[in-house]
Amino acid sequence: MSNILTIRPLPRPSGAYQWSKCSASLLLQSQYPESPDADNNAAEEGTACHWLCEQVLLILRENYRGGNLSLKFPDASLFVGKLSPNNMLITIEMWEAMEMYVNYILSFLSKTTTINCLHIEQKVLLDNIYPGMSGTPDLRFFDSYNNILHIFDLKFGRNFVSEYENPQLMIYGSGIIDSVQPLNINTTLRVQLHIVQPRRYHENGYCRSWILDVWELNKHIVELSKAAHLAMSDDITCNVGTHCHYCSARHVCNALHSTVQNCVDVETGYKPLQLKGDSLASELTLLRHISEMVKFRLASLEEQALFELRNGQQLPGFGVDKKYGHIKWKDDCDQKEILSLGKIMGVDLSVLKLDTPTQVKTKLKKMKIDPDLIDDYCFRPNTGVKLVVDDGSKAKRAFGD
Repeated sequence: MSNILTIRPLPRPSGAYQWSKCSASLLLQSQYPESPDADNNAAEEGTACHWLCEQVLLILRENYRGGNLSLKFPDASLFVGKLSPNNMLITIEMWEAMEMYVNYILSFLSKTTTINCLHIEQKVLLDNIYPGMSGTPDLRFFDSYNNILHIFDLKFGRNFVSEYENPQLMIYGSGIIDSVQPLNINTTLRVQLHIVQPRRYHENGYCRSWILDVWELNKHIVELSKAAHLAMSDDITCNVGTHCHYCSARHVCNALHSTVQNCVDVETGYKPLQLKGDSLASELTLLRHISEMVKFRLASLEEQALFELRNGQQLPGFGVDKKYGHIKWKDDCDQKEILSLGKIMGVDLSVLKLDTPTQVKTKLKKMKIDPDLIDDYCFRPNTGVKLVVDDGSKAKRAFGD
């Protein structure tokens, strides 16, 4: 076997969603990294926002004098409009994302677990997953009173990231526990995984968490450790799935090429497929045509699937969920009542123009006022139903395996 198989980076927790499903992804992405011309603005924004959160948390911890409720944020002008270490402008949106993230963290603190207990951006050794592997959780702390290890991760991007069975955070949890003592499935310790996505609305909120017992964590870690060792072995294969979305080597992936050509999932070797010239132009032309045809076919099948599901038929892997529109004022909403409510709170809301509830909420946040103040006066209308993928995770969360 060629020595090139041994030249690859160690698995990273942040890439677990890829290498745990496609063992060849580590090697191929090391050979075909992201192009220097690629638009990395979103990633750079995320790095800047993480830096902002870290700085504010460090300031809060430094100024802590006892009593978590007395914590006071630094003035926004210290950061907003300035450049981060990676030369990104700190925006109001980043500041508001930081406030959501930090306030969510603070809501889990107590008299026995203070801000001094927070471990911010501290490296964790992950030899229990693969020798030499490590990672850096955004934030973690141990609640000794409730015997819960909390792990937080801020996602500034707009693509949904699930907290449920999140491999990155589970790997962090296992390494943190292993640094104290080997995983003991008989312990009463629990691990709570938190995902905060300020720019991604979800029915379960912008801040979501999932809690699991150590014995359950151990089941996942055994499989993730096997996947990490496989990804570093010579017996690697490409496997196609949703994890291909962010793969920098997807343009040379033989498995993805074959899947599109044959319209079936396949497993194949790791040998790259580099299209050039006529073959590249030919596949581009073909895929553009297929894409339009698939859109038409997909729309008709989704309409048929909705009809079947709403009439009580079973459709494996799919379900129906409510579809909601933009927030609206209630028909009986009294604007004078909202202004009076502001006076009771000692806040003059007369400067607000009650346009849409979303606009008002944005203005309230800028005035450092809880935007939930107007929740009783507005609603999110149900605009119908939509077809959703149902992988059984909701049932698992409710009833277990």
